[in-house]
Amino acid sequence: MEMLTDEKIIELGKQRIRKWVKAFAVFLVLMWIFTIVSRAVYISKLPHVTTQTPEKRYIEHTVEADGIVVTGGECAVNTLSGLRVSSINVQEGDYVEKDTPLFTIDLNDLADIINSKEAELTRLQCQLSDTQFNQTIDAQKKEVSIIWAQEDFDAADQETQLAIDRAIKALQDAQTELNEHLSKPVPKTSDSDREAEWANYNDWRSQGYSISDQITEKMREIDDLEEQLQQTETEISEKKAKKSEISASKEYDEKETDLEECDKAIAELSGKKSELEEKIKKSNDKVDSLNDDLTSHERETVLEPDYSEEELAYDAWQKTRAALEDAVYAANNALEDACYARNAALRQKARDLASAQVTSPADSASTLYELQISQLNTELSRLYGIKNKNGEIKAENDGFISKILLTVGGRTTDTAAILLTDASVPAQFKFSITKEQGRYLHLNDTFELKLNGALAPIEATADYYTQNATGGYDIICKLPENTAQVGTSGTVTRKVQGDLQNLTIPADAVHTDQNQTTYVYILNESSGILGSEYHVTSLKVEIKDKNNTYAALSEGAVSGDTQIITSYTDEITQGTAVRKDD
Repeated sequence: MEMLTDEKIIELGKQRIRKWVKAFAVFLVLMWIFTIVSRAVYISKLPHVTTQTPEKRYIEHTVEADGIVVTGGECAVNTLSGLRVSSINVQEGDYVEKDTPLFTIDLNDLADIINSKEAELTRLQCQLSDTQFNQTIDAQKKEVSIIWAQEDFDAADQETQLAIDRAIKALQDAQTELNEHLSKPVPKTSDSDREAEWANYNDWRSQGYSISDQITEKMREIDDLEEQLQQTETEISEKKAKKSEISASKEYDEKETDLEECDKAIAELSGKKSELEEKIKKSNDKVDSLNDDLTSHERETVLEPDYSEEELAYDAWQKTRAALEDAVYAANNALEDACYARNAALRQKARDLASAQVTSPADSASTLYELQISQLNTELSRLYGIKNKNGEIKAENDGFISKILLTVGGRTTDTAAILLTDASVPAQFKFSITKEQGRYLHLNDTFELKLNGALAPIEATADYYTQNATGGYDIICKLPENTAQVGTSGTVTRKVQGDLQNLTIPADAVHTDQNQTTYVYILNESSGILGSEYHVTSLKVEIKDKNNTYAALSEGAVSGDTQIITSYTDEITQGTAVRKDD
């Protein structure tokens, strides 16, 4: 076996590496080819979109509406209601001149109506005569009732005044007796005098009791002092006996001391005895003085007050006074009762008189009869006028017959029989616009009006402007004379240039979801495995202005460089990958 050298081993390694490099290169080429094919297949299936950046432009608004020519004014042809129509001489749309016969009334039926009205007139005239006669009788009865009520009032006034005069006389007599009794009062000691006398009497008794009490107290004091004096004398005798006993006894050590103590005690008791004797003397002197005062007090005796007889006389006088006052009170009540009775009687009689004088209830029967008679006379006058014209109802002015509201053989009503246009008033053009269109067409604005059959449009003005039931507006413009006939249709056109908008896009690029939120789709570019890719982003925007072609966006959400998707070949949503067409 041939031995491999180091050089051969290295050469073999290099050859093996070259093979691997070539294989890897082939692999990369295959992967690149597959990537190109995959990207082509992927891109071919993506929705194609076109984009546009917002531009500056004016938003122009065009208002278009269809309408019709209507009459400028109508006249109603009226006649009396209830008349039978025998013939109609015109048709709707006919042009008639003044005094042209429009329809004819049945003369036989008209004669029957006139006869009926004349009979009704005779009946009302008889009823008016009867009512006026009855009203005259009622007026006479009212005058009599007023006279009788006045007489009753005067009689009640006299009778009640007499009763009051008598009550006044009785009150005056009772008051006189009371005044005479009061002028002769019974003497009576006043309460203050009685209180003073009783106070004097009680003071006198109190003074006697006070002196007696003082004498009794002093006597008790004297008894106590005499008892003390007797006890003191006994003690003195005992001390003297004790001293004699000590003096007669044998000598001992404390004998002199005991004798001195006995002498001292006898001296003290003697002094006490002298004091008690002095007090007893002063007390006896005080008792003698109090006895003198008591004797003097009893000599000035004050008698106990006694008002019994005075009270009996005064009570009798008071009873008489009370009786007289009761009589005055009763007389005064009788006077008040008489005054009340007078007021009540006169009030009732005054009411009776007022009731008699009250204006009679309004009776408009005569006036109503007169009004009905006047109306019948007016109707008869008009009926005779129709009869004198052989039943013909004629036009009062020139114009077109716009509507016939009666039929042959039928009867006329209280509304218009025929509507006749007024030829003297120019026709009008009427049309309606939506609420949104109302932003660009206002009162007194001018616009272009193209009438069917006209060679060229005319300029018209919004003369009348009102809101209708649908939320839009009804507009009427006056037309020049002889412009068009009633019923002609036409079209109104008005173009209004808005403000210059910085961000405008095609109106089809703006979308609205179920919540009425407006948004647009914008194109965003990003890098992926297969290169640059485009994705869709949904962006909420606010519409400043809009027409059928363009929409103006508010600034902020988008800018002048934003790629707005204006069209696409397949359905797209947020995040959809798309292919941008150049």
